[in-house]
Formats: sequence, C-alpha cells, structure tokens
Amino acid sequence: MNKQALVYGFFRKHLLLVVILILFSILSLLYSWCTPIFEYPDEQGHFSVVQHIAERGSLPVLSESSWLHEGYNPPLYYLLLVPLYRLVGQDVDIQVNPSWGHGNPQVYLHDEAAESKYKMMFQILRLPNFVLSLLLLLVLYYTGLLLWEKQVYALAGMGFVAFIPQFTWLSGSIGSDIFYALLSAVLLYCLLAVLRKGRVSFRMSMIIGITLGLGLLLKYQMLLFLPIILLVFIIRPKANRFLVLSLFLAFVLAGWFYLRNFQLYGEIIPWTLYKGVYSSLLGSNNQPLSPMYWLFYIISLFLTFWGEFDHGYFFLPAFLYAGYLFMTCILGVGVFLGRKSITRTDSLVYGSVFLLTNGLVFFYGLRFSVILQGRFLFPALGCFSWLAVAGLQLWEQRGKWILPLLGCVYLGMNIICFVVLFLGERVST
Repeated sequence: MNKQALVYGFFRKHLLLVVILILFSILSLLYSWCTPIFEYPDEQGHFSVVQHIAERGSLPVLSESSWLHEGYNPPLYYLLLVPLYRLVGQDVDIQVNPSWGHGNPQVYLHDEAAESKYKMMFQILRLPNFVLSLLLLLVLYYTGLLLWEKQVYALAGMGFVAFIPQFTWLSGSIGSDIFYALLSAVLLYCLLAVLRKGRVSFRMSMIIGITLGLGLLLKYQMLLFLPIILLVFIIRPKANRFLVLSLFLAFVLAGWFYLRNFQLYGEIIPWTLYKGVYSSLLGSNNQPLSPMYWLFYIISLFLTFWGEFDHGYFFLPAFLYAGYLFMTCILGVGVFLGRKSITRTDSLVYGSVFLLTNGLVFFYGLRFSVILQGRFLFPALGCFSWLAVAGLQLWEQRGKWILPLLGCVYLGMNIICFVVLFLGERVST
C-alpha cells in the first residue's frame, strides 16, 4: 500500500477528529489574537517570571515584598518559554488602567499602535499553550477510546472539553493551567490503563513517574495525585512492584526544586511566604461557612468554569449561561439514568480527582478574598469529559440524530461567546 493510500485511509477514519481539531484551532487562535496583552489571568505575572529567568539566568528568590508573585510556582512552564523569549523577547511598557472595574473591564491601558511592536512577541509566547491544548485534546480522545471503545463517544468527550469557552480562550494564553491539565490527563490515562489491564508494565511505570515528576515541577497541586496513584496501586496489587520506580523517577525529576525551597524558605512548599504575598495582593477572606457562602461557591464555579474573562470583570450574557445550565442538566439526567453503565473503578478514580480538585479550590476561596475561578478545575477536565459521555450515552440511544444536534448547538454557543466577547460592547459585569 502506497503512502497516498495510507494518508487517505487515516483521514477517512479520523475525519471528525481532524474537523474538531481544526475548528478548535481556528477559535483558539482567534481568541488569542483578539485578547489584548496582559488581559489573560495573571499573564503579566507569568511574563515577568519568564523575563527574569531569561535575563538573569536564575530562578527568582521570593520575599513578601516581591513583585514576582508568580515566581512562587515551580519553574517548568517558565523554563519552556525562556528559549522563545530569548529569541523574540523585549521590554514591555503597558500602564495599569486607573478606571479598571468602574465600567471598564480591562486592567491595562491599551494603545494598538504602541502595542503593535509587542503583538507578535506575545503571540509567539502564547503559542506553546495552543500546542499543549491540542495534545490535551488528543489525550482525552484516546482516553475515551480506552473507556468507551467507540470512536463517537471518544469524539464527544474530546469535543465537550474543546468548546468550553473558558478552555478555548485560555488555550491561547501565557499561563500554566493548560500544561497542568495536560499532565493530569496523561496521568489519568495511565492509571485507567493500569486498572483496565490489571497490571503495569515497566514502560507504563516510567511514564507515570516522568509525568508525575514533570507535574511536580509545574504545580504544587500535582501532589493531589499522589493518593490517587497509591489508590490505583492498592486496587491492583500486581502493579505494586513498580510503584517505587514511579515515585523514584518523580523524585529525581522534581526533588531538587523542593530541596531548594527548603534551603531558601525552610519549607518544601513555601506556604508561609505564599500566604503573605497573596494576602497582600488579594486580601484575606474571613467569611463564615454559611449556606449563602456555599451557594456563592457553587454559582461562582459554574459561571467561571464556562466563561470568565478580563480578570473576572467580564462575563457572558445570561442567556448563554442558561444554555450551559440546560445542557448540564441534560447530561446530569443522562448520568443518573445511565449510571449502571459506569464502572466502579472509573468512578473511584474520577471521583477522587474531582473531590480533591474541588476541595483545593474551596480551600483557596476560603483563604483569600478573590472570586473563585473555574479554571482551577482544569486538572479535572478528564472527569468532565467522562461525565459528558456518560450522560450523552442515554440520549444517543434514543435517537442517532441527538448527538450531532447537541454538538452543533454546543459549537454554536462557543462561536456566539467569541462574538459577544470581541465584537460586542465591552463593559464591566
């Protein structure tokens, strides 16, 4: 068989996969191009850390008065961007908007003519997140094939994540959330494969260890996956002999950074310093755990998971949130009625990830006076993909036309989000 026939066979088999990735790529790049410099969450802070490492050749050493507040994070994402910055980087002079939050959602003053010399630099620095988001979608696709063994369900789960407006928007940003979501998805795929096969190979244990190590070099929150890894190895005792290898590899990759923290700050995770820096930036939250706070927590996470822009000062119109609420209810009913088709081991793994991620977000919201942000749930995107497919299965059995219809409506809502965000009147909400 010649190469032309192989290529034709691949695209014929994976046509819908290619179409979804192309549509996602168009929207992601449009969102990125239209979003002004520093208007992504914490983009200015992430850029400053990259700039510091590239120009000084060392990681930042923090204090409570440090303006490099994002330098608290482990350095993997910043090290990824340093070579790009050294190729195209330059100083940026953008002033804070004095009327921010008073009818104007943009934090910085923007002059298109003045910023034109920075535009391409920022698009290049935002490009790695776009590539990482494509890899994340492919991981979710192959996870879907592993779990459901039907391509249509794998595509549905991947498409559900691809066209979450908040995800599509952030996929073109400077920030570590997408990378964290990718490594979380890879680790979940490996753990689910171990559960499916009942054993773990040497290669799989290497992948788990390397992924965990890279994750610990990216976000402290990756420590949440340690109990989940231990849980999987307990469920599958035959895999226990490779657990030490996985943990050893993770320590080899990330241990030096945590030892550095202990040497500099007296803690492997400098939580005392973190509290001081972020309390001064965001203020402390002393709200009691009242029923109203729980309601605020649920509503805030729902709204910001689907779409929160311009540092939390621009939300989508109510009719779009109503549409996403309606779709969430449809999927929820499908999950409840079709719960017998969900395996216990899958529920245990995904449920653990979901609860631990939500618990961390809840703790963060309790500690600091800042609106809860749905992007903090991105490590659980695999859970949402899994739940979406579990909910869609029931409706797909009622009619083959339902799944394509919901998919088209869902994509259309994301396009409307883009139109509202960049072609409508920008006022603070």
